[in-house]
Amino acid sequence: MSLRRQLILLSLLALVLPWAGLQFFAQINQVQRDSQMQALGLGSQAVARVISASGDLLAAMTQQLPRPAQSPLYAYPVNAAPIVDGYDDEWRYYPFPSTPLGDGRANVQIADALGDWFVFVRVNSARVDYHNPGRHPAASGDHLRLLGRDNRGQVKEYWVSASAPGKAQMYRRQARQQFAPEHRFTAYWQERAGGYQLELRLPKSLFGHFLLVQVADAGGVVAASQAGEDVPPLMAQLPQLNKQLAVFSSDQLRLLLVSVDGWLLAQGGRALPLAEEPDYGQPDEAGAYAWILQRLLPQTRLAPWRDAAVQGRLIPPPEASHWYQADDTVLGQHWQPVYAGDQLAGYLVAEQQAETESNATTQALWKLLGYSLLAMAVIAMALLGFASWLSFRVRRLSRAVRAAVDDQGQLATRLPEQTRADELGDLSRDIGGLLARIKEYNDYLRSLASKLSHELRTPLAVVKSSLENLAQESDPGQITLYQQRALAGSERLSAILNAMSAASRLEAALPQAELEPLVLNDFLRELAGAYSDSFNRPINVSLPELTLNAEVAPDLLVQLFDKLVENACDFCPLEGEITLLLRLSDSGIVLGVSNDGPLLPEHMQHQLFDSLVSVRESAEQGSHLGLGLYLVRLIAHYHGGIARAANRADGSGVEMTVLLKRT
Repeated sequence: MSLRRQLILLSLLALVLPWAGLQFFAQINQVQRDSQMQALGLGSQAVARVISASGDLLAAMTQQLPRPAQSPLYAYPVNAAPIVDGYDDEWRYYPFPSTPLGDGRANVQIADALGDWFVFVRVNSARVDYHNPGRHPAASGDHLRLLGRDNRGQVKEYWVSASAPGKAQMYRRQARQQFAPEHRFTAYWQERAGGYQLELRLPKSLFGHFLLVQVADAGGVVAASQAGEDVPPLMAQLPQLNKQLAVFSSDQLRLLLVSVDGWLLAQGGRALPLAEEPDYGQPDEAGAYAWILQRLLPQTRLAPWRDAAVQGRLIPPPEASHWYQADDTVLGQHWQPVYAGDQLAGYLVAEQQAETESNATTQALWKLLGYSLLAMAVIAMALLGFASWLSFRVRRLSRAVRAAVDDQGQLATRLPEQTRADELGDLSRDIGGLLARIKEYNDYLRSLASKLSHELRTPLAVVKSSLENLAQESDPGQITLYQQRALAGSERLSAILNAMSAASRLEAALPQAELEPLVLNDFLRELAGAYSDSFNRPINVSLPELTLNAEVAPDLLVQLFDKLVENACDFCPLEGEITLLLRLSDSGIVLGVSNDGPLLPEHMQHQLFDSLVSVRESAEQGSHLGLGLYLVRLIAHYHGGIARAANRADGSGVEMTVLLKRT
């Protein structure tokens, strides 16, 4: 994969910016929700205290509540009263559900509007049996029974029947089989697929906020809202409580007053904002933003919200505060107990939309996302530009390295990027240095043939000329002279071959050498004395005060100093000084020989320890193949050291040293 693609992939890490922004927003969102729920609890607590302090409100809350064994119906308030005609044109669109009667054979819906009860009953029946006045005074077939209580608490029973679809007849039951026509409420009967349905308008004064609905046929009751004749209260919202809650509620806060059993007694305000009239000429940006945010923000699974105004009853939760999911928004709900002295009278429920769902919060989040995406785009473009520039520099250096060797085998050591101060500049300089070393080695290999030819040509010429002259000479004296010259030439050839084979033998013997601890101070003192006697000149020694020990092969170390001292004696004048060195440096232990004499050429200081390299110029110094210092390098490498040659700092001579690791 190219460097540019790698950096492009690396730029994808900039996606962490919008992700971090979303995580931060989610945390802020949670903090705001906690603060909002705390404020909602404090506000509902204050309203609950006001209700608890009002005896009239407490009395309204606790009057006409159902007993545990009763199953009351609920009348839902509606803004527009339905038209009583027996058809469910309005009822099917009301948000509140129908209540099944008995085993589900029938169901009923009750609405509260215009000061009356509006009732719609659906009955499933395979056959509709209409009323025959000749067989029964009120209902000889299918009919509806309504039971209520008057202001004195007396049970009142009304029968509704019809002889045909249309307006139904109402009767008030006076005795067991005595009925009187009732004209104070209206009812309509219509057939439907699989049964029939009734729609009624009942004055509240006739039933006294109590209602029991029974569906019957000629044989008796077949379905009822409650078994038996015990008439339960008809649960509904109380106007006086609605009026009180309207004082504390608002369009952004809904307050609900429920009984201990969860029946909705009053409500005020609005929990969710009114739906705006859609503008069909413009896209719904707010809805689209809300949909996107729900999928971007970390979501906690919330329970669905149940609207008490639609359900009519709420079950008190185990915890006072909860968040619910209401379509595309989040709704907070807090339950605050309302007490009548020490007795629980009901609950005040406060509901409010989460503030983080507001348009201002949404706009702030979109700004945060926009800035994050803009920053990510800038970072990606910057990385792409940097990758292109860096890739160009790398390709240029690559082309230069490939072209460093020309067709004639010549090396170019000057590369681009060497003046740069960054890592690519370091790489270019390192490659340039490597090419320079390779060039020096190639030059050494090219000169190797001429060096060997030079070293071998002279003794071969001596042997050849001596043998040719010997064949033509008859003088015994001259014959002896030519024989001696041929022998000297052959000895010189033998010495050259022995020197070359000695290097090979040393390389082969190095792996078998054994290391042992050695006190270097004493070792150099002994060597200095031995060399003074061998070379008939004083050999000095420079030792540190500290005793230095090392794991070395003593025989190999003697050979190393032999070569160094021989080299020093060849170049040091008779009046000059030769000194064996031992010192401690930051890198390790330094061993070597320092001598007065000519300085090394700068270009030869790094090549001097190569094979067949020599700086001798005079022929009288004998045959030197440059293998002595090469052996020094082999021995130094075997000990893990480095051989170095350098001129003295004062320019008075040369130092040949070996750096060993300290043990």
